[in-house]
Amino acid sequence: MPLMNTMLTERQLAFYLNDIAQFHQGFEKHINRILPDTLEQWHFQARWPLIRSDLAVLGINTPSGTSEVVLDWASVDFLSDAVLAGWLYVIEGSALGGAVIHKHLCQVLGAEKTDQLHFFRPYGSNPVSHWRAFQALLLTVANAHPSAGTQIIAAANQAFDWYTQVIVKSAPSACGDC
Repeated sequence: MPLMNTMLTERQLAFYLNDIAQFHQGFEKHINRILPDTLEQWHFQARWPLIRSDLAVLGINTPSGTSEVVLDWASVDFLSDAVLAGWLYVIEGSALGGAVIHKHLCQVLGAEKTDQLHFFRPYGSNPVSHWRAFQALLLTVANAHPSAGTQIIAAANQAFDWYTQVIVKSAPSACGDC
């Protein structure tokens, strides 16, 4: 993972954040309009504003929006609680990995700079309690009807595939001289 490189620079981190901005902006644009009833109780922390803020800390005021990856948001049925739950499984689960990345960034970029960055810690220093609450909600959705679990898994796989497409584009070789 490029983010776990001990030689990671602020410019490389900004490049990565700039690329994943497209994913989070697209996802949040859709869920903000159609958040289903079952999931309205979920206190989702939008990542797009955090990415914008982190990019500003890193000296980039506006994401470029020039990602080469095309994501067909209209093809995803976010009106389905199971589909939305699958996507949120990937997004919310990333907060757990983000805590590990944040700790690494403290070592590589320094705590003073890293403490100004929030994307990797959307729920603060204890993402585990938030994750456990999400798991309870996920079980509620999964138990709603017999095929919900299968739909959740398929949607999570799709979200992970799309996220992976964006991350692969952000690999060190794509960054050039960053």
